[in-house]
Amino acid sequence: MGPQLTILNVAGNPRRLAVSGEIDICTAPMLHDALCRAADLAVSAGSGSAVTVDLSGVTFIDARGLVSLVVAEAYACVRGASMRFSGVTPGITRLLRITDLNLRV
Repeated sequence: MGPQLTILNVAGNPRRLAVSGEIDICTAPMLHDALCRAADLAVSAGSGSAVTVDLSGVTFIDARGLVSLVVAEAYACVRGASMRFSGVTPGITRLLRITDLNLRV
């Protein structure tokens, strides 16, 4: 069985996502699509809308996973929404620091 990833809307709000599992080459496209859909919904709700992504349940992330987060955040920004990440574990924080990526946490 391959890596598993779960993406849930928090309290039924399509702009609040809770992510758990592994973000890798197999699951990153699914995460990217969900984040971009959430950004589009935030834009349709009006300017200044934000997408909140809880990563506290993420157990593993590879380079493709990091790319999906960065590209989705850039997509949201270009569309006029903001994307915030919460629950960023020390391991993911370390990866972000090593790769010099600057997600809004």
